[in-house]
Amino acid sequence: MSYNMFLPQFYLAIAALLAVIDASSINMAVHKDYNDYKAVNNDHKNYMAVIDAGSSHTTVLLYQWETSEPPKEVTQCVTMDGGIDQFAEQPLGLWMYLEPCIQQVAMFVPATELSLCPIFLGATAGMRLLQRENPLAAREVMAVVEQVLQESGFLYQEGHARILTGREEGGYSWIAVNSLKGSFGDGFGETVGALDMGGASAQVAFQCQVDDPFLECDSASEDILEFDIYGRKYLVFSASNQCYGLKEAMHRFVVLIILENFEKNGGILTETLENPCLRANVSTKDDWLTEFPSKKSEIFNSRCTDLNQLVDAEFTNALANLDDEFIFQHVDGWNIEQCRNIIDNLIDDDCALVFDDSCFDLKTSVPSGGFLAMSSYFWEFGKLLNISQASMDEAAAKIEDLCNQNTEDVFGRETNCFEVMFIFEMITDGYRFDEETFGNLEFVEKVEGQEVAWPLGFVVNKA
Repeated sequence: MSYNMFLPQFYLAIAALLAVIDASSINMAVHKDYNDYKAVNNDHKNYMAVIDAGSSHTTVLLYQWETSEPPKEVTQCVTMDGGIDQFAEQPLGLWMYLEPCIQQVAMFVPATELSLCPIFLGATAGMRLLQRENPLAAREVMAVVEQVLQESGFLYQEGHARILTGREEGGYSWIAVNSLKGSFGDGFGETVGALDMGGASAQVAFQCQVDDPFLECDSASEDILEFDIYGRKYLVFSASNQCYGLKEAMHRFVVLIILENFEKNGGILTETLENPCLRANVSTKDDWLTEFPSKKSEIFNSRCTDLNQLVDAEFTNALANLDDEFIFQHVDGWNIEQCRNIIDNLIDDDCALVFDDSCFDLKTSVPSGGFLAMSSYFWEFGKLLNISQASMDEAAAKIEDLCNQNTEDVFGRETNCFEVMFIFEMITDGYRFDEETFGNLEFVEKVEGQEVAWPLGFVVNKA
């Protein structure tokens, strides 16, 4: 047996052992007990596994449905140790990364059905960025992903693993929210729009109306997706903005404050960065919480932080002369107005004066109907502010309260104020929700007990 042939079996054996011994050892969370397996063990149910390979984590989900019922989530398993794009230089590491969760989820499929249960993987913004930066590395990552899925015991066919476009991701999120809201099928109601934000990109999707004066509602348009759901055709506008997920936006924000500090210090790069979105004494005792990026190589390791030729050459030269391991020290420079102004520069036309690519662009106005906002909109906005629905003024007041409270008494990440303010500006300045329409937004994690995420929409579309 050749060395290359031996590797997959070796990784499979180790991964299976890890899955049995201790899921927590690889930072993995399984959300249903194995005892629940018997509840789905019959011959009258259909199964499908979908892997959401995001920029900051990967989730393996299992769905089940009967002919007359919409798909429902059976279980999910999350690996929180970054996305699959991190394996660009060591793609074989994907065996250890993916296998444990896949095998945990496989326990919920009847043994006689596993080889008939299709498995799909959709890679999102992290891999979209890698595909643009290093197409060869992206192909190598996806090739190993295919090998893992082929050996998983599930039904894998060519094309089941691929990098989704941002529009596809937004479109599947739209299907997911409307499936859970009961907008499809007999006695269907009015559809709602979807806002989704991950670590590297943000999506908006809503049903296109033929009489919309601002939008060409034509399936031939690159911004329009056509879905046939339960026998009815839907035209959906879907747009994705790369670099406007929270992680990449935060990196861009740090670039702007480095530039601002450079100009303030008379054209000198210093180790100390006055950060207007950072307050002193923030308690960061939770392992899940984040900090502003500080290492040069970490800040400038993405196409999102590539600088364009309009940037002062003295600044770019000074950066080039810094070692990649150089560490910037973020210090309390708290100023809520300055914090907001720099965030605005990420979204408005000033973005193009600094960054080389992917500044915010939305080709139409957002309709005034209902919207469900998921993922980071829930976790880093709705949950942080303790709101599920609020007026624009109420949300703004909550942000002021959160950012101005005594930080010594607050258990939260140092990035809290940046996150809520960035999301608020995305909603109001980016998507142009105003005093009349902001209240139409619902910030949700689940609807009818099910998590709102694009994989559910993918399954509904397939089923």
